[in-house]
Amino acid sequence: MPGPYSPNTPITTILTDLAPHIHHKTILTTGVSPGSLDYQFVAALTTCSSPPARLILAGRNPARLNAAASALSSSSSSFASSPSPSSISASTSAIGIRPLVLDLSSQASIRAAAKTVMRDWTDVAAIDVLVNSAAVMGIPYARSGEEGWGKLTGATNHVLAARDPRVGMVSHGHRLERIRFGDWGFGDGETYDKWRAYGQSKTANILTAVSLAEKLGGKGLVAVSLHLGVIATNIESHIDWNIESKAIETIDKENGNTVPWEPFHYVEPAIGIATYAHAAFDPTLKGCNGAYVLDARVADPSKDAVQQYATDKEEAERLWELTEKLVGQEFRW
Repeated sequence: MPGPYSPNTPITTILTDLAPHIHHKTILTTGVSPGSLDYQFVAALTTCSSPPARLILAGRNPARLNAAASALSSSSSSFASSPSPSSISASTSAIGIRPLVLDLSSQASIRAAAKTVMRDWTDVAAIDVLVNSAAVMGIPYARSGEEGWGKLTGATNHVLAARDPRVGMVSHGHRLERIRFGDWGFGDGETYDKWRAYGQSKTANILTAVSLAEKLGGKGLVAVSLHLGVIATNIESHIDWNIESKAIETIDKENGNTVPWEPFHYVEPAIGIATYAHAAFDPTLKGCNGAYVLDARVADPSKDAVQQYATDKEEAERLWELTEKLVGQEFRW
């Protein structure tokens, strides 16, 4: 059996251990652009001794998707160019690399992307692993159609066709806010707080993994949420932490968290993507469906400050029902 792993276990070790569970799989990763953690994760997969069959790179910016696909294709001599089935021209390879336009703030874009994968790409029998990591953090209020609710629906339907399907929800900061069932939209912006909004979205990620595990675990789906560690990326390029860290600490105290908010301790990207790999492929997680993962291990709620409201099954069901109302569709399997 693979592992156990520590925070310092290199991703090369994890990929070697888990190679049989990566081989010939189709992996869809959201938020991929050059230099991102998601890009580094899929790039690491191309070096695996038993590589995946296909990497689907999902994102809202066609130019960045093209750049990411081209960079991946040129990074290995084993790659060869061939026409892409996507509407965006891009290189493919012995490992099929495909860009997929997907704007998670738009239900229309989500449904169009699901149609592309499920119907138009006839050679894609199933998505084996979905790594849902696209996010924004600490931004001003902006109203965007349907707010991206229900973003996993089409992909989850399709992933169930796989023999050993898995969904990973990247999540951090959930302790800043639970789900505001009475006012999830912050009074249409009138009471908006960027950090509480971020916290609510991360709580929603964790609860979604709990719901998917509860509803679809019996059909073979493994769903986990994960924290990669504090890593400097472009997602925070607009944030002045000298100011915002104080605001976050204030909210944390107002929420009554008993474990003090600690100063950020940045880790190298390689540490974060090791947790990606563990969450996406480690077979031992089948016995921990719905778990919260960090440092390439299952979190201990008593030591790792995982809030009870973020893992509560009743809260997860309430969020599921709210999401169905917001997108105007009930999901049954």
